[in-house]
Amino acid sequence: MMGSSAAETGYIVGYVVDGNGAPLSGVTILAVNSTSGEGVTVKSNQTGFYRLFLVAGQYNVSAGLANYSSDRSYVDVAVPGSGSSLYNFTMTEQLCSITGYVSAGTPVFGATVHLSNAEFNYTAISVTPYGRYDIRNIQPGVYVAYAEKEGYNPTSIDIPIILPRGASVEINFTLELQAAQVYGQVLNDANKALSGVKVVLTPTDGSVGSITTTDASGNYTFNSQPSGNYTISFYKDGFQTRTFDLTLEPYGSKRIDITLSASKKNTTAVLFGYDLTHSLMIISFLTGFIVVIASIYLVIRSQRKPELLAKVSEEQLDDRPKE
Repeated sequence: MMGSSAAETGYIVGYVVDGNGAPLSGVTILAVNSTSGEGVTVKSNQTGFYRLFLVAGQYNVSAGLANYSSDRSYVDVAVPGSGSSLYNFTMTEQLCSITGYVSAGTPVFGATVHLSNAEFNYTAISVTPYGRYDIRNIQPGVYVAYAEKEGYNPTSIDIPIILPRGASVEINFTLELQAAQVYGQVLNDANKALSGVKVVLTPTDGSVGSITTTDASGNYTFNSQPSGNYTISFYKDGFQTRTFDLTLEPYGSKRIDITLSASKKNTTAVLFGYDLTHSLMIISFLTGFIVVIASIYLVIRSQRKPELLAKVSEEQLDDRPKE
């Protein structure tokens, strides 16, 4: 203890834990008198507990430990105080981080970045839209790093990565595409070429797919595709959609020719796209509605001009058979 006095009239107490909530020993607690500037220290014990005896006054209290940072400090703590207050600290170890981007001419997401040495191994996944990755809370040391993804050749950093405590560095990776190709032709049932067919090639790993359209000869081509598993779908208005699973081998080429059949026409639609039964129901409803409207109209007319109703009644009487 430094700057202590025999006139101890109070104390402050608390606990110190690490970032995981575990007790942290050996942390130096410093209380500086706001008036005199004198400081008093004590260290936390094995349970993280500390008790710091002080003379009466106002104090600024902080915690320190090599390679750690504290989550807080306390200002103008009154001594003596209530005696029930706890002045706790959470200490976070000062670690390292690396960040960067994975690309292959364009951003690559879903790539795994590895950072390792004899003691530790860290990984991260590159994400959309720019292929960025982040690895945090890395212990200081010397590491090797590489990145990989299905459909690409792995790439590594040629020199060791040295991370002093608290360092934050950027490391970028460029992957080499294992370029594969898909191509083919689309015909109709009469074996005629179908142009304007939309062809969609979708990786099953969730990566962004590719879209093209058949030409006048019904041909389509996908070049420079990563090897791996895909679905390929064919769409055209008036034709049935077809979808297939396929696997592209590294640097391979695969041909897929297909026939699209015309969509079956709905021959049961009668009215507004409904079948006969529902069409008759609609007609019945509309007929009843018209009759009701006509009846209401006649009632209103007769109420406004009752002589018309009387005239109709007289005409009906005149039309009766003569006896």
